[in-house]
Amino acid sequence: MSMSDATAIEQRDEAVAEAIVSGRSLRSVRKEFRLTEAEIDAALERLWPIDTASCLQMIKADLGQITRLTQVFFEKGLAGDTQSCLCAVRLWERKHELLGMNAAAKFEVELLKAGSSNGAAVPSDAVPPADDPEPIR
Repeated sequence: MSMSDATAIEQRDEAVAEAIVSGRSLRSVRKEFRLTEAEIDAALERLWPIDTASCLQMIKADLGQITRLTQVFFEKGLAGDTQSCLCAVRLWERKHELLGMNAAAKFEVELLKAGSSNGAAVPSDAVPPADDPEPIR
């Protein structure tokens, strides 16, 4: 395969990716670009490879980003931002899920009521678990 053929295939793959990402069906994209099923499968494999090495690479990149975000929200949480504390905990949970460590119980965060003399948590101040669909107000 010549360099110009490889460039043409790469450009076609990028156009295919753009069409798919915009919401078009694989069938319509296949027809537009006059591709066989095998050709569209090969293009998809080149665009978004799904093999162990690619998955591990993506997980590693995601873990790096999660680690950086956790640092930011952890620091804000230490400075007193309650929402940042919750965000840091959720990021830790996500990190553990990516690493297959989600069999352990999820972290539960319970905030202490400001000024409580005995340090006991007040139920009305509890932060819902990470899987609670209700937003925190």
